[in-house]
Amino acid sequence: MESFLEAILSGQYEAVRAALERPDLDLDYQDPVRDGNSALHLATIAKHNKTRLIELLIDAGADCDLRNQADLTPAELALDKGSHYVAEFTLCKELDAVPDEQALRRLIRRGSVELLKIFLEKRAFDIHTKMKLFAQLLDELTVKGVSIDRSMSVFLEYEMIAHSYGEGDVEGSAARQRRLGAAGGASSKRKADGKVQCSTGETEADRRIELVQSYTKYLTERYDHDNLHDLDDEFVVRLRAICESLYYLDGLECCGRSDWALLKLIPLGEFCYLCGVFLSILEKAAGFEMYKLVLNKNAIVTFLRAVSEELGTLVQPRSVRSDRSFQWTPQLLLDLIVCIREQKLSQYVARRRRASEVLQRIATSTDPLQAADHDLILKELGRRELATLQEGVLERDTKWGVADYVRYLRDAADRSPLTVGQLWHRYHPKLRLSKRQVAYVASRRELLAKIRARRLDELSRNKTKLLERELGARELQGSPLARTVRRRHRIVYGQIRRTYEQLWQMHTVKRIAYYVENALVIDLDDRSNATLCLMAIQRVLQYVGDAGKESHQHQTAFARMLTSLLDHILSPLASTVPAEADYYREAFSARCTVGKYFLSKALTGEQVKGVQERLKAVYRFCLYVINIQLIEAYKTFLG
Repeated sequence: MESFLEAILSGQYEAVRAALERPDLDLDYQDPVRDGNSALHLATIAKHNKTRLIELLIDAGADCDLRNQADLTPAELALDKGSHYVAEFTLCKELDAVPDEQALRRLIRRGSVELLKIFLEKRAFDIHTKMKLFAQLLDELTVKGVSIDRSMSVFLEYEMIAHSYGEGDVEGSAARQRRLGAAGGASSKRKADGKVQCSTGETEADRRIELVQSYTKYLTERYDHDNLHDLDDEFVVRLRAICESLYYLDGLECCGRSDWALLKLIPLGEFCYLCGVFLSILEKAAGFEMYKLVLNKNAIVTFLRAVSEELGTLVQPRSVRSDRSFQWTPQLLLDLIVCIREQKLSQYVARRRRASEVLQRIATSTDPLQAADHDLILKELGRRELATLQEGVLERDTKWGVADYVRYLRDAADRSPLTVGQLWHRYHPKLRLSKRQVAYVASRRELLAKIRARRLDELSRNKTKLLERELGARELQGSPLARTVRRRHRIVYGQIRRTYEQLWQMHTVKRIAYYVENALVIDLDDRSNATLCLMAIQRVLQYVGDAGKESHQHQTAFARMLTSLLDHILSPLASTVPAEADYYREAFSARCTVGKYFLSKALTGEQVKGVQERLKAVYRFCLYVINIQLIEAYKTFLG
């Protein structure tokens, strides 16, 4: 064996080929004297005939996955020695005639990023095929529990996010690559209160959002929406990755762009909770089967689609966002003033028509006007309020005549007065106007009183400057902070919050019943159990107090129920010393931890028995609430 290895090191091709004819030759022998290198390892560092020896040994069946004492395969050893061509030749010879998927799986498990790059360059995959193979193999290895080297995992994630998640958007993909490349070795860390300080600006958040979008698209297109049982390991893997990314975004404290304040309007924390519950259902965790009545695959995918679409607006370039912001000009502001005046004019005419039966008859009739009707119209046109409202709506130095007023009455008879938004849409159909901007301009009475024209050339220089000063108002700047969630998503977010509250309440009542049951099974007749019972009671009170504190802000009815439970449990303590009833209630409120009370005052045996007796009624009540919640959940499940 020694002569065989020496022949390889010295590059004696004919001697090696002759030695391979021997039946007793161990081709995969790793020599401990030579750092655990096999024959193929030595061929990559031979003095002569490297490629010929490598080809000869691989054709003879040498194992290319063997690792020496430095944990290097033959191809990795060649790279380590600086022989890039030898490593490339070894890899190509090893994977010759091996299917693409099998070759990629072997290289990913091997963990060498450099070898994977060489292989990808040689095979020249198109980007869609490459990303599809990456995603498929990553999920397969994750589900099977196969560990992947950290550097390999980072490289694959980078490739998938930089290319695959921006299909059809070459410029956006290139921009994401630049951002990821600029991030370098920056890091993000989570503070003790759960908030994340992101030292990379919005780069990491962008990456997480693009991951959520890609996986959401996969889940919605890959699985049948109507089939609740259309689930597999890939669904679970992607949903878990989405949950981790949303948890990161929920803890995000700072970011480089001000418009990311919209992130706080998305119920990320509630949705992460729902994802965790659904994953526990799929894993058949104990006690989670009952939540199937409230939460299923369709609900999760629907919630996820709404969250993903709203998150997608944060990573879009400003030029392609469909938000309400646009650049105001003096002419646009003047058009808005005209719309406000025109609405007031239409409201005034509608009000006068409702107040006069004659005007109603004229508006609904097509007959010519009588003499009395003509005089009434002239009287209406002579009203000062109508003359004032016409200024700025009609062209300069023009007034309504009788025929104009009658025509306006009859046109508006079959419809209600138009809103400012509808009138604005006639002038600028592509510019979306917010109610906040309309309310601001309508509140500027001084501006409305001075500006009475339809075009800028009809205004004086001072009035033009007045319009220009108004353009600096914060309400007209189209600030990203003024952006809100889309209406259809607000409805889904309401469903997310209601589902979260329902599940959280069910889980809280179950936990209370569990802790109460543990306190009730302790026999106080045995004095040795007194301390154990006291600890169990303390745990019940502590959990009820904490749950009441957590639900106090949003779920007031449920918080009142928990407060009543706490008062019921503590009533024996207050009855023993009536003068201290208020003190006990305050001590066990949400503002005071129960643990501090027990550290300062020890309960007597009679007080512990009284509390335990009260816990029996609490246990029955919790079971009743659980049954009621199950009935309501079943009604929801039935539709």
